[in-house]
Amino acid sequence: MPLTPRGDHNPDPTASVRSRRAGVSAESVPSASAQDWTKPVYEKSDGEKEMLREIIQSNQRLQVFFGHLQPSAVDDVIMAMYPKTVPAGSDVIVQGDVGDACYIVSEGSLEVFVKRDPSESGKGGKVMDLGPGSLFGELALLYNAPRAATVSCTTEVKLWGLDSDSFRMMLRTADAASPKENEDFVEACPAFAILNRYEKSELASKLQRDLFDADEVICDEGDEAEGAFILEDGVAVALDEDGKELYRYSDSGCIFGEVALLNGDLKRTATLKAAGQGCSVFVVDVDTFNTLLRPLHAELQSKASKYVYRPV
Repeated sequence: MPLTPRGDHNPDPTASVRSRRAGVSAESVPSASAQDWTKPVYEKSDGEKEMLREIIQSNQRLQVFFGHLQPSAVDDVIMAMYPKTVPAGSDVIVQGDVGDACYIVSEGSLEVFVKRDPSESGKGGKVMDLGPGSLFGELALLYNAPRAATVSCTTEVKLWGLDSDSFRMMLRTADAASPKENEDFVEACPAFAILNRYEKSELASKLQRDLFDADEVICDEGDEAEGAFILEDGVAVALDEDGKELYRYSDSGCIFGEVALLNGDLKRTATLKAAGQGCSVFVVDVDTFNTLLRPLHAELQSKASKYVYRPV
């Protein structure tokens, strides 16, 4: 069923590209510390080296940190990693603790929990699962802050760890200490203020940008929804079956296309189209919407209540 808004539309922006506020940045490393640091070396088989090299090349977040390194410097990162085996049921990192290492999962599965209220008992709510090739624990090192989540083993897990000093020195060498563009965007969006640093970083790593020209259809009414959208730049509109504009989205960071996901039937209730000079959006897949963005669902449901549904 099409939807009709209550209230006025937002005005068109005067420019097609919006400026973004600066995001958070990594802690700098003093030059003296860099001079005193000695690269650690942990021997590995050729197979282990190749496996880690493939993970670094294929993991988007690791590419952000180490993608600028020459092959020889990547080898230094690999050789600095140490093996660690953790039994099932154990916590690898605990929310609130001081971070001393980050980890790459070699074998096994883990769960990530986030406690939002300090008075909450237990580990908090489950946020996501991790498996081979996943990176975790880097945020506490990157921001010199307490652990933002608890990561627990559901099976015996084999990890490759990188200690905090090596992690920061490798970042300094790679000249990649500043967060990527997606993290700047997420940090600047008021809609995501309820998320903690871990969730924001995870969300940023999963966003996929898509560009639409003016009047290009983003999705049609009745389509199966594969995700929601976050407006980066430009304007998008919701249209009924006759092409009448029902709602206009022009605030950078606003979430739209969420109704089908909140309803659970995954059927688009309106046609979404780029307007003005077109738009740039980030696509949030269904799983990410239902896990990382779950803390926003109540607010999004409230927003959806402003729409008036009418029979076709």
